Amino acid sequence: MRALVRLLGVIPALSLVACENDPGVELAPTAPIAYVRYVHVVPDTSAMDWRPIDAVDNSPWAYGMTFRANTPYQAMGAGARRLRIFPTSDNINITSQIVMDTSITFTANTYYTVIHLGLARPGGAPADRLWVLEDQVPATIGANQIAVRVVNAGVNLGSVDVGTASSTTGTFASLVSGVAYGTASAYQLVATGARALQATAPGASTVVAPASALPVGSAAINGLTAIGGTDIGGTAITALVVPRSVAGSLAPQGFSTPGILYLVDRVPR
Repeated sequence: MRALVRLLGVIPALSLVACENDPGVELAPTAPIAYVRYVHVVPDTSAMDWRPIDAVDNSPWAYGMTFRANTPYQAMGAGARRLRIFPTSDNINITSQIVMDTSITFTANTYYTVIHLGLARPGGAPADRLWVLEDQVPATIGANQIAVRVVNAGVNLGSVDVGTASSTTGTFASLVSGVAYGTASAYQLVATGARALQATAPGASTVVAPASALPVGSAAINGLTAIGGTDIGGTAITALVVPRSVAGSLAPQGFSTPGILYLVDRVPR
């Protein structure tokens, strides 16, 4: 009994020592983060798996990305990162093949679009590669404006002019001119409201990518954030000119003409 009493007397003392040495709540360190989205526009190849291979945390992956597919922005650990792309397959002998293996340096608090473009089949020219775009959205976009840039990823389409109209059947006015393959225009500020884009050969009316409507978006309601689009002032959008799928290739064969993909770069808060 005396031993028990002694023990009970020691426990509070030990607890007091433990409390004195308790450092309190410790927060996990905040890692520097960039934001990255992937785009697959190689028109003559299969679905692809994308993943950074140098770390587990803040290493966004994408599986089964087919031609003309893209991801949303995802958190990517800043600094030099090693990215690989593999063919999507249930066959280990196929999916272990490396299509792309490269290092990319990402700056914290910066947004990037990583585009896989070109031709992948042997002898295709220009050959496929990764194109890293830093998405530098204008600091100021008016409440009744949106910002649009044109990115030409249309392999073998040549340079393009892109016009804008209020609908796909409207009269198109020039938005940007002479955007070469593998280059991007500056952002252009245009008024909000229904809008379509069409790509033509430079200085000509020959249509390269037929007219298509931009997303209209929706306003924030019931605590939900807005969805960027032409009806939502302050939105920034990338219009990505892309090729048709190569006939007889492993790419989806439903894309019989070049087109324009729309990616929302910024949604107003």
